[in-house]
Amino acid sequence: MGAVVLTAATSIVMTAVSGQAGAAAAPAAPPDRPPSQALPQALPEALPEALPKTEATEADLAAGREAADDLTGDIVFSVPSGTFSGQVSVSLSTSVAGAQIRYTTDGRLPTASSPVYSGPLRLTGTAQLRAQAFVNGSASGDPGTALYVARAVEAAHDLPVLVMDAYGAGKPGREYRDVATMLMEPQGGTTSLGAAPAVATRAGFHLRGQSSASFEKAPYRLELWGNEDDDADYPMAGMPADSDRVLRGPFPDKTLVRDAFAYTLGRELGLETPRHRFVEVHLNLDGGPLQAGDYQGVYLLDENIKNSKNRLGLKQLREDDTELPDISGGYIFKFDAFAAEEPKLQCTGDAQTCWRDLEVVDPDPLNSRQRDWLTRYVQSFHDSLRGPNPSDPQSGYPAYIDVDSFVNLIILNEMSRQGDAYIRSQYFHRAATGRSPPGPCGTTTSPSEPSPGRT
Repeated sequence: MGAVVLTAATSIVMTAVSGQAGAAAAPAAPPDRPPSQALPQALPEALPEALPKTEATEADLAAGREAADDLTGDIVFSVPSGTFSGQVSVSLSTSVAGAQIRYTTDGRLPTASSPVYSGPLRLTGTAQLRAQAFVNGSASGDPGTALYVARAVEAAHDLPVLVMDAYGAGKPGREYRDVATMLMEPQGGTTSLGAAPAVATRAGFHLRGQSSASFEKAPYRLELWGNEDDDADYPMAGMPADSDRVLRGPFPDKTLVRDAFAYTLGRELGLETPRHRFVEVHLNLDGGPLQAGDYQGVYLLDENIKNSKNRLGLKQLREDDTELPDISGGYIFKFDAFAAEEPKLQCTGDAQTCWRDLEVVDPDPLNSRQRDWLTRYVQSFHDSLRGPNPSDPQSGYPAYIDVDSFVNLIILNEMSRQGDAYIRSQYFHRAATGRSPPGPCGTTTSPSEPSPGRT
């Protein structure tokens, strides 16, 4: 197996547990975090060469620049988005001729009744500064947004740093909540909270997971937004540009690396697995400046499973794709025991052998003819397993699935001892042609942790 990612992961767990790395002293963990969730000030000299190389292409970088330009629109902010200590003074201007600028700091887009900009704005707290040019009382040009996160802490880390501020709205539930999001990248081996962010954007986040949603170090879905709450594609930490990410908090995993290990092992076996990067997260929920206690520890920033150019890249089914060959794919579906949502595929047959909780993830929306076609396909596979010749290449299960991929998935699940394997977050996909492989792999709450009854 290739050692590039695993070498980095092994180094991280060794330093995270021992609290030692080279000659540098390890910083103390915040009072509400165990020492195993704080990384030392320096990692072994060999680690930077072992970290994953960037997978973001020039096209991805260009997409990120375009998203950033769209966010500022036709407004020029004298101070770019970032964190600040104490206060920050921001001046506004616009290229729209004869325009008057109106602004807000509460997250809403300006209207004709919003305050008129007349001079530099002095900000002393976290603000989402939004501005719009008006000509003769009507909005003219594109609105602009800049984000300023107040902090009362200085911190330096070795990993990329993700800063998230929920504007005092508290911890989210299952619905997206507005959050300022900034990603700082290492410079010279160190990442500072005061550094200029590589990504700074509006975003929404919400809780994800089942039992893991109740953990102190909770997992989140993160969706990067433009000015209209629309998707904004940015490359993050060397991963290709996209709007959707997952923040996976390895709370029961005190080594911090078991998810990453399972992902890497799966990819080495030839399975589809999400790209991922380790980041250190500061999450402010209370409305004050960013404090030391807002440090959440090490998270895994993952790609979520979706059908897009930089993810699975299947053919995008349209609602009018209702006949062969168009209706045959692509589809993404998953088993999610006791948590599957509509649209679900229903099994016909003996309740003791039938499947359940099989949810179609993509396409969305799924029309009734597509649902019927996919149901028949999965039902035929199900029936072939119980037919007279289940292993027959033409009439048995090999006619429906990529057998080698399923074998590799079983190897991965058993080696990593996933207690929820096969029943939760188990994804499958079907392209327009060919057999259905499993995946991409979506690891569960505590891969590699022994579960009751498993050794």
